[in-house]
Amino acid sequence: MNNIHNFNEHKKYLLSNQSGIILITTLWVIFIILIIALGLSRKTSVDLAFGKFVFSKVQADYAAQSGIVYALHEIRKDTEDEESTKIDTHFACGVVLKQEQGLESVWDKIAVGNDAKFSVLYNEKNGSSVQKFLGLSDEERKIDINTLRPQDVGVLTFLLTLQGVDEAQARIAAASIIDWKDPDEEVTESPSGAETEYYKTQGYSYLCKNTPFDSVGELKLVRGVTPQIFQKLKNYVTVFPKDGRFQINVNTAGSLVIKAVLMSVVGVSTNTEEADADSLVQKIVEQRNGDDGIWHTADDQVVDEKNISMNAKEKTLFYFLMQYHTPVSRYLRITSEGVAGSRGVTTKITAIVDREDFSTVYWKRE
Repeated sequence: MNNIHNFNEHKKYLLSNQSGIILITTLWVIFIILIIALGLSRKTSVDLAFGKFVFSKVQADYAAQSGIVYALHEIRKDTEDEESTKIDTHFACGVVLKQEQGLESVWDKIAVGNDAKFSVLYNEKNGSSVQKFLGLSDEERKIDINTLRPQDVGVLTFLLTLQGVDEAQARIAAASIIDWKDPDEEVTESPSGAETEYYKTQGYSYLCKNTPFDSVGELKLVRGVTPQIFQKLKNYVTVFPKDGRFQINVNTAGSLVIKAVLMSVVGVSTNTEEADADSLVQKIVEQRNGDDGIWHTADDQVVDEKNISMNAKEKTLFYFLMQYHTPVSRYLRITSEGVAGSRGVTTKITAIVDREDFSTVYWKRE
């Protein structure tokens, strides 16, 4: 009887122990299933978020492309308008504006469908700060390195020295830039410049190009153009057009570009000094800014000798500057920023258009 009793007790113990193991095992199984479910839920959430991002990115891409097409239409209207096409100012560049019409209505947050829009705008250094402006910018506000001649080496030299670059270093870079694009093997301002022989003897894997620059980035290949100097050049130079006479639009060019051009002739030959260039640049800027004195507003004016009070030395420099002035800009830069989705996914496309035939000479998507 005792044995039977002991067996029953042992059986109860085993059953109780097995129930505990089953319970623990069941709990672990449930826990693992929960972990897997949470993982799948998180993956699904990530996949959904990524899917929404991709969809918004596609929308932003198309919105940015729409901005380019839209801007081309505005440029065509400006080109065909008998009055508007005669001049380009910093405010009204490549666009016809109705009286008292602001740039916001033309270029800012233009809707494309239900959930996308584009703006046409650009960043530009104004004084010591970088500002964002609505509208188009022209390449003629910059110095075209492809149209500079050996006698124009001073323009690039002063563009650099006015930004704190050592004069000898600036002259090497400037002369070498001109040698890079001119067709001959004659060194500009020897020993500052650099033709094929220099690149051979210095062990470069390439030779002097001796044809026009195709991009501003190509400057990095040129003798003397260090990364620091490239940063000081890139926002103030252009490669369009690739031939022809050097010109700038004095209505749109910044004060640094204008002064660099003026400083290239300051000296004994013109009986002028840097102070004369400084005062003339200030007077030009003040006259261009209009009555409100603010750059890039509706009352911006074209440069007009009759509205600038100048002394004899300033007039000498002014007449020299106006030899290079083109009031109508041929190459217009469009920067279209497409935005889509609740999180504001963006795509930026930059194109440069030749308004003579409306061809696109540059295209970059970011």
